[in-house]
Amino acid sequence: MKKIVIAILLIVPIFCMAASATVVVGDECGENVMWEYDTDGILTINGKGRMYDYSDGIYRAERPWEEYEISELVVSEGITHIGEYAFSDFDISCVYLPESLESIGKYAFENTGELHTCADLYDKDSNEKIPDRETFVIPEKVTSIGEGAFYASDVKEVVLPKNLKIIEYSLFRECEKLEKIEIPNGVETVGSCSFACCNKLELVVLPVSIKTIGSGAFDDWEDIEGDWGNDYKVTIGYMGTKDEWDKIEKDEDNKNLESARIITSYEPGDEDKKVSGVVLLVFIAVVAVVVLIVLRHNKKKKE
Repeated sequence: MKKIVIAILLIVPIFCMAASATVVVGDECGENVMWEYDTDGILTINGKGRMYDYSDGIYRAERPWEEYEISELVVSEGITHIGEYAFSDFDISCVYLPESLESIGKYAFENTGELHTCADLYDKDSNEKIPDRETFVIPEKVTSIGEGAFYASDVKEVVLPKNLKIIEYSLFRECEKLEKIEIPNGVETVGSCSFACCNKLELVVLPVSIKTIGSGAFDDWEDIEGDWGNDYKVTIGYMGTKDEWDKIEKDEDNKNLESARIITSYEPGDEDKKVSGVVLLVFIAVVAVVVLIVLRHNKKKKE
């Protein structure tokens, strides 16, 4: 009996330690919004309405979760606004955003990790599960994304909501892992430096609704510093005609846009066809040069 009692006494503290392994801390981060952090590195935002903005108007203000390492972010249903600078400079990758979300504050995800949606994604046509979790999906109700919201993040692929009107200043600037993006129909302005220094960006699909393209929207590092850089060339797939493209108001300071491959009346896959055509022309040119060299060589032999 004594042995049993001793065994129980030994087990109880071990059980208590295991039960307290996940410690939750938190406080308010909005008028009706609370935050919670657990030792698995998950930060959860609960409640209804808007988060606070963490800015003094110019610089970032201190966030209540400043001292914690955040591996995963869950913004619960009911939240309508993610605050300015809320998660900047945190190495966050896995993010869940609710359908209730309406706006994302400026620099909210600046200098974060490889952002992707923490939820199973399904193809809209086939309804089959998408195994690739590198896509970051912004909910459809979002109508406003502040300037620099994803500045220098490691996001690879983004699905933007259909209700956007403006791609704000420096929205995806220095996103050096971003490879392609489709701007939804309804967007009228591509802001200055919005895709500047995205050195892996290969394809930007622009809708017919675009009216203005700001300065340095697609410029690279050297362009930003004032030199003629053009170290990378982006392909612009424009959904409208060439006449419609020519009518878009483009800021004069757009060096990489001048050298970009512009495909008008764009359809998905056109960029590959164009590349194949260029490769074919190069191949024909090389063959022609080789044939000429052979003919000249044979002529000299006969002489």
